[in-house]
Amino acid sequence: MFSADNDEDRTLEAVALIISASHDPNFAPSLREIYQEICQNESLLDPLNMLPPLLESSDPAASDLLALIGECGTAKEVLIGVEEAVEKLKHHVGSSDFDEDTEKPNSRLSTLLGLYSAAIPRVKHRQKSPQETLMPIVTDLASTMSFAGSHANTNEGRAVIVASSNFVRKAHDWVLSKPDLPSDDRHACQALLKSVLDSTITTYSPYLHASLADRTFVRCYPRLSFRTKLESGWEDGADAISNALSSYDALGVSPKFLVTFPSPCHFILVAHSKDESIKTPQTLSSLLSIILGFIQANNSLDESISFLLTSLHSTDSLSTEIAIPLCTVLPALASGHPDPSVRHQTFRILSKILASTDPAIRLQILHDLCSHSEFPQMRVAAVGLVKEAILEAFGASIPNLFSSPRFLQVLGPTIFRPDPLDFFESHRTLEKLQESSEPARLVECLALLYVLILRDQKNKTGIRDWDNLNNIDKQLLNPIRAMLAVTLDDPEIQNEHVHDIMSLVSLKTALERVEVAVESLTT
Repeated sequence: MFSADNDEDRTLEAVALIISASHDPNFAPSLREIYQEICQNESLLDPLNMLPPLLESSDPAASDLLALIGECGTAKEVLIGVEEAVEKLKHHVGSSDFDEDTEKPNSRLSTLLGLYSAAIPRVKHRQKSPQETLMPIVTDLASTMSFAGSHANTNEGRAVIVASSNFVRKAHDWVLSKPDLPSDDRHACQALLKSVLDSTITTYSPYLHASLADRTFVRCYPRLSFRTKLESGWEDGADAISNALSSYDALGVSPKFLVTFPSPCHFILVAHSKDESIKTPQTLSSLLSIILGFIQANNSLDESISFLLTSLHSTDSLSTEIAIPLCTVLPALASGHPDPSVRHQTFRILSKILASTDPAIRLQILHDLCSHSEFPQMRVAAVGLVKEAILEAFGASIPNLFSSPRFLQVLGPTIFRPDPLDFFESHRTLEKLQESSEPARLVECLALLYVLILRDQKNKTGIRDWDNLNNIDKQLLNPIRAMLAVTLDDPEIQNEHVHDIMSLVSLKTALERVEVAVESLTT
């Protein structure tokens, strides 16, 4: 294949052939043939001149040649060639010539990280310190990630995390291999390597798709998670972040250390850590501002929900400083997120927070959710949260605001009436009723009233007082009766499919149950 008489000329010939074969898939000899030939004589490798054309080729043989260069090419030349390629990639992604639809900068970045990982263990320690060798490499990698990260897909993002993690471990082992390395130099190198890992996680964690929240929910609420479906391929995302955590651990950075220095990157790592002992209300307190920011920005929800589920699962007491900020941002997520799993999990978190906070605070938060929430879905769901509080209060052995007259004083005027009061006057047609969430809320209100009448045998709340019952009948039951009498007797509505009038049927059933319960008080 090579006609030259000496290795130097044969190397030049090999470079020329690689350039031609990289640009022309029909060129002979092919890249595969060139690869097989060079495998017989690795001295023909020329990293500086072979890397550029091979990096541009999509031929599988080009990948094999790149791997051979990384493993067998002159280590110093490989580092120089890769550093130049990283710099070129960074400038290209940020230029007007970059075509997002056809180019894959993150696949290229994974390849370059792999070359670094293969070459750096073979770099000999000379006068140049490890820190001096790593500084430009780490700086360029972090900068390139910031440009390329937004152009990744799930597989590419995971691959970069794995490749970066492998590079850090290889580089760290190389640093430690230097004889008599001063501890200050070692710590400086570890800080550099941690910084490239931090950049990797910050940029590429959105591509993990490891179903972390779903898996946590299944563990914490097994009886409520029968419909939970994990995302296809989630294991690859879990493996990628596990790889990263192993690299942090190699640098001496444990999850407990990460908690000590809160940051968005550290939070993501802590959330994915298998060390459940660090996921406590105390840790939640130190990470709260980060979690709130993520929720409000709709970022890192998988990690945020998972951490909240775990840290709150085993606690029965939560400070106001944690409960109120979370109850301020979670209703929007529980009401408006397009993913039903996110809504359901967030609602359970909200329920757990309310159950773990002071009853007076719980009462105030529920009042706000029932009356002032801008999300109609939350105003419906909030009534269910009130019912949970009622059941807990009457099942407890100690006095509770939810089993006292204070309950009706605070929540009665909000819950036991249509909202607005003239709702049925402005919603006289079936179509208008179907467009509103108010019928669903009223069904929940009637269910709450029914439970309260049955459970409050000793009339602790005053619900059995005739003044209160008469007021509820006037404000809530009578308007519902009047609406149902008119609506359900309408021949057109009677001809509707049962699915179309299900909200009215549910309202009628709930009303009849309450009427039976009230009537039983007189017998």
